[in-house]
Amino acid sequence: MGVASASFWEGVEYWAMAGVTLGVIGEFVADFTRLSKSTRWKRSIEKWSALLLIVALLIELAATVKTNNISSLAGANLNLRAQQATEAAARLGVKTDTLTALVIQKTTEADSAIKNLQSASDRASAAIAQANAQVRNVAGEAQKLQQAAGRHVTPEQKRTLKKLLQGSHIEVRLGSDSLPEPIGYRDELIDALQQAGVKVIEKFENVCLGSCPRGITLRAYRNDPNAVLLLRAMNAAALPNLVVLPGDMPSQISIKVNMNPYIP
Repeated sequence: MGVASASFWEGVEYWAMAGVTLGVIGEFVADFTRLSKSTRWKRSIEKWSALLLIVALLIELAATVKTNNISSLAGANLNLRAQQATEAAARLGVKTDTLTALVIQKTTEADSAIKNLQSASDRASAAIAQANAQVRNVAGEAQKLQQAAGRHVTPEQKRTLKKLLQGSHIEVRLGSDSLPEPIGYRDELIDALQQAGVKVIEKFENVCLGSCPRGITLRAYRNDPNAVLLLRAMNAAALPNLVVLPGDMPSQISIKVNMNPYIP
């Protein structure tokens, strides 16, 4: 609206200048030319030219003042808008700085969270490794206990032997290696067989042609029913590392305990 008003008054100012020009031309024609020989027309031209000149000057003055006022208002408006734009730019700059600071803060927090997660993952891996080591230790201890249990004739094995051999009237010759563990196992096996009614003759003899395999070696005649019954009972009792060798003398059963049955 301000631009339209300024344009209007500028147009008025131009028309007033044109009127001033016409008035000046009329005065010039009346005073310096002989185009009008009549005195009455000469005075009329002078009068109307002077009136046109005065009116045009007044209109031009008024239009100039109005244009100046409008220009001043427009300039003030532009200055206000420029100030507002400057303030908005300043606020935007502050918001941009704040946003940058916020991005930096969140990035730092994310990096810290990632480091914490990595630390937690490392701790979890260490805990898992420690747990696995403990499981291996427990498994090793369990194996040792199982091996230790295997060095003895268990009560369950004794009950099985007694159940299957009681009243069989079997006679065996039983010996062992001279080391402490085979001797201890031999004594327990003798006790278990005697509780089952087996007659045990403790005798160290060469059951094997060479060295006996580690474990319990039973040597007997192939078709001896007592040997078959004894072998069946020993298998049912799950005596460890039981080895059977054929014998050459009927009715003679020999057993030898050689080393620890659970050590290969």
